[in-house]
Amino acid sequence: SDLTPAMVAVALYVADISLVRLTLPAGSRYSGAQDQQSSTPGRAPRNSLQAMFATLASPTLLRVVAVKLASSFVMRASSTTRLLYELERWSLTPSDIGMLASYKSL
Repeated sequence: SDLTPAMVAVALYVADISLVRLTLPAGSRYSGAQDQQSSTPGRAPRNSLQAMFATLASPTLLRVVAVKLASSFVMRASSTTRLLYELERWSLTPSDIGMLASYKSL
């Protein structure tokens, strides 16, 4: 069916996230101040979303993440443009494009 590639992509994404979560240590410490906050009675421990926001609070790290995202978007846009050019130039069907892409990846 038409949804099969999308379902496979979602399954691979979930498997990737699961593998990363199993590989990374369960709790990482950022600074002593945050450790004191999490050990204060009555406070809930920090969850992964709060830890991500605390990590991205660093201006240097935020710039690195922004540059990485921008370069990823540019690479994806150029790849899509190349595929559209090949589709129009050579009048390829989607199956032909898939075979060509798999051949190029070898």
